[in-house]
Amino acid sequence: MLEHNPPQSLYKFFKWHRFISLISTGELYFSNPLDFNDPYDCIQQLDFPSSSEGDINDFILKMASDQRKKLTPADLLSLRTNITLLNNFYRKAGKTAARNVGVTCFTEKLQSFPMWAHYADNHKGVAVEFSSQHLEKLHPMINLWPVSYTSTFPTVGEWMENEKKTSDDNLPFLKMLLTRKCDQWKQEQEWRLVNLQYPSQKTIKYGTQIITKIFLGAQVKQKNITIIKNLLSQKELNHSIFQMKISSNLYGFSTKAI
Repeated sequence: MLEHNPPQSLYKFFKWHRFISLISTGELYFSNPLDFNDPYDCIQQLDFPSSSEGDINDFILKMASDQRKKLTPADLLSLRTNITLLNNFYRKAGKTAARNVGVTCFTEKLQSFPMWAHYADNHKGVAVEFSSQHLEKLHPMINLWPVSYTSTFPTVGEWMENEKKTSDDNLPFLKMLLTRKCDQWKQEQEWRLVNLQYPSQKTIKYGTQIITKIFLGAQVKQKNITIIKNLLSQKELNHSIFQMKISSNLYGFSTKAI
């Protein structure tokens, strides 16, 4: 694992049918990040113009080694002198790496109108509170990583420095691909659970202690409240259930136990 300090709890928003599947199956589902809604996810460029010649040379050799490619002197010269070729080289490697990981996303924020609207079907879905400690222990081949936000692409020097932080050849590259996003997304305060067994294992079984609370959206109807209560009873689960309530005197939510 790479060093980080997660909060005690993280939240994941679900549309209703996805939430029912989570409880019914007892499994977390992982998606491929190349299918995410950010066009830069896993295919961001590197800032080659701001990078030193030495860093670029080390980068080319490292990427070629990782991909088991033999580069001729002519190949090396072309890559060193052509920014477009360099970026294509990097992005192709990024896509190849990203195809072989699954990701499921969490946030530090429960009180977010945009996320309730976008990820929880206009407040008709659910937010589930997860124990970060139990998420980290979910499986030996899973990593919990925070997303960082920036307005600039990483330089090659940053990329190489990240490579030196661990002896695992794949984790630094994957971490930079999966956890660096444009700062226009920073309000999401995202964490990513990364499954290194994907695509052979797209779901992971979880223990009941991993879920600490369930928050139903403000627009969830009484019939669905009854459905989830019955489902939890059938599964012999005693998760605390709350419903979000829209405040009448200021912009915000309150929660009510149900």
